[in-house]
Amino acid sequence: MVDTENNMDTVEAARYTAWESTRDRASWTYEEFCKATQDWVVHPVRGGAVLARESELHACVFPNSMSRKALKILDKTLKEHGEVVTSTFVGNSIGESFVSKLGFKRTNVINNVQYWRLTNGT
Repeated sequence: MVDTENNMDTVEAARYTAWESTRDRASWTYEEFCKATQDWVVHPVRGGAVLARESELHACVFPNSMSRKALKILDKTLKEHGEVVTSTFVGNSIGESFVSKLGFKRTNVINNVQYWRLTNGT
């Protein structure tokens, strides 16, 4: 899916940068990443993209690249759904620190993946 506020070239460039930002933690090709994210809305942001599907968000950005636009997407999703969920790989200290600073609480760990949840009451 496409973030309709941006043109297709921008979205595809953001998707590619998002894939690049995950390459050190996930062993998938760009084509596999595209297939896995084909039904996600891709929001281009500085340093990558925020991928969104209902209440689930993934900030696929390079470290120190979080933007106001990404935080607005988080806030909008939280208001619309009452929660935001995401995940990080176990041992991804940058991702763990990032979601913790935003107020996410770890809810589960399965197969080397940590699941996180942020609610209006958190």
